[in-house]
Amino acid sequence: MSVAKRFVSDQCTVRAASHTFTSLLALVPLLAISFAIFAAFDAMQIKVQAYIFENVVPQVGKTVSQHLGGFTKQTGKLTTVGIVFLVAISVILLLAISNALDAIWRAARNRTLIGRLLVYWAVLTLAPLMLGASVSLSGYLLTVAQVSGV
Repeated sequence: MSVAKRFVSDQCTVRAASHTFTSLLALVPLLAISFAIFAAFDAMQIKVQAYIFENVVPQVGKTVSQHLGGFTKQTGKLTTVGIVFLVAISVILLLAISNALDAIWRAARNRTLIGRLLVYWAVLTLAPLMLGASVSLSGYLLTVAQVSGV
């Protein structure tokens, strides 16, 4: 089967559009969870936000920063029910992304729901922590390099 026929038979354009929309939609709860975790570490939150706006979205950094600042203040006020729904929405979106990728790559065997949930929970909790550690380590190494004259 040629690549073009497989591309059409797998409905890759529809899946790509769906995957793009779902990925963008998934960023909101992921950022909410990330900044809720970072809210406990004010200095870390400031560094991570500055890093994101300088490197990922430099053109719209100021506007997004203002909206994200308000958004972050609101995530600190989430109730238990709000947190449960936020996590549930995040997991549902990650399941949708995973299902789309499994269909595109024709994965023969899906993981169990428990296995998937464990991976998603790890991503939702460890990704913000790893991002924060990366920014801190980068800042430290940059400072050491500047002090030592390298």
